Amino acid sequence: MALAKPQLAFAVFDTRKADQSLQQASRREELSPEYLRRRKHRRETSSRPGTKSTAPANRNGLQAEATRAGMLPVTANAGLEADDIIGALCASVTQRSDQLGASAGTGRLRVLVVSGDADMQQVLRPHIAWMQPQRLVSPSLPAGFQLLMAADFDAAHGFPPESYPFFLALTGKKEASIGGVGIGASSAQRLPCAGNFTAWCTMAATQGLWSGVVV
Repeated sequence: MALAKPQLAFAVFDTRKADQSLQQASRREELSPEYLRRRKHRRETSSRPGTKSTAPANRNGLQAEATRAGMLPVTANAGLEADDIIGALCASVTQRSDQLGASAGTGRLRVLVVSGDADMQQVLRPHIAWMQPQRLVSPSLPAGFQLLMAADFDAAHGFPPESYPFFLALTGKKEASIGGVGIGASSAQRLPCAGNFTAWCTMAATQGLWSGVVV
């Protein structure tokens, strides 16, 4: 906060699982019951019977700390996750910035997303950067940060950040228990850049990487 000196800052949290009124499967879980199965299994096997979770208390402490730092705490509604809200905030700020910029003759507001979730790469744009905590000592005490810009992502992957969801749809995401269509990451990365998922699938089929049907 002290270095970035933002005009506006949000601290976004996942839905409180301890709140019974919010006990609802996320949209991802509804679409794919296997979503995060491995991660959930590790949590269940590592938790001790009879041990009371400190998550709500920790959440309250983090929200209070965020408020003291000048941030606006935001908790995702039931059925959503924090990264859904982060993506929506990025889109909202961009839209509002475009509206104000058009009338004032100024450029887009710059946005900095700080998150350990690699899915944030898909929101990267020339005016949106992602700062990833490195080697977490604890969630509130990272050992360092890595700043990634849209140009960095494009140079590393060979396609723009907005196509990252298409890439994941082809390859899947093993750590989240989400299957793809049987195309490996290296093969998908060699596909020419496409503007939409149908085009990616068509190219994959043309090159013999996938035998599915494009409709």
